[in-house]
Amino acid sequence: MTATKHPVEAAPAAPVHLNRELSQLDLIRRVLDLAADPAEPLLERVKFCGIVSSILDEFFMVRVAGLQDQVVSGASVRTPDGRTPQQTLADVRGRVLALTAEQTRLWQDVLRPALAGEGIRVGTIGDASDEELAERPGSSSGRSFPSSRRSPSGRGSRSPTSRGCRSASACSSATRRRVRSASPGSRSRKGSTGSCRSGRAG
Repeated sequence: MTATKHPVEAAPAAPVHLNRELSQLDLIRRVLDLAADPAEPLLERVKFCGIVSSILDEFFMVRVAGLQDQVVSGASVRTPDGRTPQQTLADVRGRVLALTAEQTRLWQDVLRPALAGEGIRVGTIGDASDEELAERPGSSSGRSFPSSRRSPSGRGSRSPTSRGCRSASACSSATRRRVRSASPGSRSRKGSTGSCRSGRAG
């Protein structure tokens, strides 16, 4: 008599719970990967590197500030993946430190020298020659005239390229200072986001 074999039913997969803060950092990591991709055009890579700083600014203003509010208020609400606000802050800090360190290395060692090779110099006031310093607006030997012209695009508007003109290394340095203050015991509030805002990325 032949025994009938019944198929063994697989156990249902456990539900996957995501942490929205850590998931957003994974997205920022993918943007940084685009900046590091040599197959992308150079200026696109520079743009992606700047977008990383922009998204991180908003991330700290919204996500990290919300977590710190929970810590200050004593709320013990856990995320869907089971983390407390303190645990999420600790994980965020570790990931952002690693991400900004890689961003700084990419800018200083790869993108900035590549721009210089194309004739685009990105420097500081200390890199300027005496002649260039003498020609800058406000110098003793140069003349500067205040502009009374209003922007054609309206009051308070910014030029389309003003968001990405800040040094990515300066942005990442400011971000690291915010990360150091984002420890679980920190009581920083929403307003303390540093001085390196470069616009919001959608």
